[in-house]
Amino acid sequence: MNRNINKLITKASNGDIESQYELGVAYAWGEELEQDFSKSRKWYEKAAKKGHLEAAYNVGTMYLDGQGGKINKELGLKYLDLAAKAEGYDLVALAASKLLKEIYEFGYFDIKKNDSKLEFYQNIYNEQNLHFEN
Repeated sequence: MNRNINKLITKASNGDIESQYELGVAYAWGEELEQDFSKSRKWYEKAAKKGHLEAAYNVGTMYLDGQGGKINKELGLKYLDLAAKAEGYDLVALAASKLLKEIYEFGYFDIKKNDSKLEFYQNIYNEQNLHFEN
């Protein structure tokens, strides 16, 4: 293991939110570490709990897919919701709101269709998308 990875692990273990996210990425992609989705999910979740949007999106989809552990629809939706409701305008919020509106429109991941949630996330998506179109 190279020095940079050891430093990243140390910083992540000490609670640095960006290092936790980056370590999640490293484990997900097998970058300088052996690919390990359970460790990736663990580090993404640590960063997501502190409000890291990309980590929230990634761990949300991992919970819905069962990547790195058991499927947990409740946690998956919780983390995607966190990412979708980002303050201001953010591409992660755009992606999360799009995925959530499609989940509730089409019933992806065996989640029951829900018109009120579809409308809610459609509104977030439209607002985010309008900003990026201009």
